[in-house]
Amino acid sequence: MLPQPRHFVSPRAAVTAAFIAYGLSAGLWAGSIPAITRNASVDSLTLGLGITFYGIAYVMTMSWAGTLARFATNRAIILTSLPFIAVSETVLLLAATPLWFLLALIFFGAVQGVLDVFMNAEASYVESDLRRPIFTRFHAAASATMAVSALIASLLMVDASPLWAAAILAFGVLAAILFIHRRLPRRFSAMARATPGAPAPRMMPLIILGLAAGLVITGETAAIMWSAKLLDEQAPALAAIAGLGAAFYGLCNAAVRFGGDGIRARFGDVPLIVGSLLLATAGFLMIGLSRDFLLSTLAFAITGFGTACVIPAIFAITARHMTENRARALGIVSLVAGMPRVLAPWFFGWIATEQSTSFAFGLCAVAMAATLVFILLFQMLLKRAARPLASSL
Repeated sequence: MLPQPRHFVSPRAAVTAAFIAYGLSAGLWAGSIPAITRNASVDSLTLGLGITFYGIAYVMTMSWAGTLARFATNRAIILTSLPFIAVSETVLLLAATPLWFLLALIFFGAVQGVLDVFMNAEASYVESDLRRPIFTRFHAAASATMAVSALIASLLMVDASPLWAAAILAFGVLAAILFIHRRLPRRFSAMARATPGAPAPRMMPLIILGLAAGLVITGETAAIMWSAKLLDEQAPALAAIAGLGAAFYGLCNAAVRFGGDGIRARFGDVPLIVGSLLLATAGFLMIGLSRDFLLSTLAFAITGFGTACVIPAIFAITARHMTENRARALGIVSLVAGMPRVLAPWFFGWIATEQSTSFAFGLCAVAMAATLVFILLFQMLLKRAARPLASSL
């Protein structure tokens, strides 16, 4: 076991730096969306198409990460992906045509997917070394950084050059690279070591969990990537603070995630998911019905509270469901989750174009309600599976 000192020279701190860099890139992009789309003459339908291709690139590189892990350490891949994120997002910030915008967004999604996989893989090592749950705190660091950087980006992109946002990104990424290079050990991801002859997982529960995860990620993506556009439409005079939606969503998301491990330990994963989804449904419904800037901003905060712990809890349930082959079970859930995650942004953009952005957010409430049904169905399947076992005892 690797030593884990309590000061800022530990692998835990290095992994936190990677999550912060990820959050910085996501927040600067989310807060800049209204300005980027105006500069590049991108309408809602094209934006939805771009986010769809972004999701495809993201999921594809995540699926290839297992092969990549056989040839390089987590540390090497994280350090390599960070400069590519800085370059691709800078090109995206400077987009001047729809084609430029689409190509840059696809490249940005691809390198973000690589970083996502390997920073989470390294996070799992750190949690194992510490022998206590800390996983949601890494995600909290990313959410908090995303919230602050989204607001900064929306302020900068109104009057200042996009190069200022690019400069902030470059500085943050460089700092993370230096931090990670000095403090993160070299080790290969567990994904590189498949277990031969492992039993096949029970597919139906995993498919249900994957669909649930995909719908929640769809709602999260909508809140992050379309909130600034909605608020900009509702109050053009307040365009400088249109990033408040993503900011409040991210801050509330982060606040819950900082204490998420304790909440899970106290209430259990399924009750936590059910309560969270009810809150997220209410938040998205408020966004869909609201025509007021402040009320919509408050609603984004509510959705941030509601979605904060759902994905970590779903992944925890998945790992427990197939303890003899956790990696394979998690892989199946992630693959199924990629389907709604990829298709929903295009559908969201189409609905926003045909109806309105508010109406599209209202449909996210329907998605959260459907997720609740999937979770309850999963519980029912588990209870049915447990009855034969109980009767045999």
